[in-house]
Parts: sequence; structure tokens; C-alpha cells
Amino acid sequence: MPTREEWLVLINYLGGDNVASSKIRVNKGTNSSGFSALGIIWRGDDGLFYYSLGSGAYWWTNSVFNNTYPFYTYLYSDPNNLRVGYGQYFEKNAGVSVRCVKDL
Repeated sequence: MPTREEWLVLINYLGGDNVASSKIRVNKGTNSSGFSALGIIWRGDDGLFYYSLGSGAYWWTNSVFNNTYPFYTYLYSDPNNLRVGYGQYFEKNAGVSVRCVKDL
């Protein structure tokens, strides 16, 4: 699972927050990076499931903030929004997607 820093490297490589979003998304974007991001169904801290297919997505990172909140990357329906955040919405018991990476 990528670290917060690895997500930031990807976002910066693709042109930063205002450009990377379009380059990784299938819906409302070009997907020119081949990442193929779609919206997801996710489980919130309250245990309920939320449907955001086509409008947003979240991915865990391998990093935590303050030994409590996991960092995550989020993508919203705004095509110019791909950010790395932490714990504003999710604690460790929430269920969101993961993206596997291979260390070289």
C-alpha cells in the first residue's frame, strides 16, 4: 500500500492537485495515466455504507497522523480535486479502497 509521500509523488508527477485528478479518473476525466479511478462504495466510521460510484473515491495510505488517524487520498466529483488528507472523515475502522504498489 503506498505511503502518503508516494501518493504525493504521483500527484506531483501528474501535474499537481489541479491536474492529476483528471489524469487518473475514468468518469469526468481523461484517464491519460491509466490509473482508471472510479467512485466507490465505502463504509463510514458509523458502520453505514455510502455509494459514490462515479463521483468520488478514497484510498488508504500506509501512513498515519499523530499515531491515530490514517492518511488517505481522496478524489471528489470536482475534476480538479485529488488530495491527500487524514482523519477528517475516517478513523481506522472505516472501510475504503486500497491501491497496491510493487516496491522495486
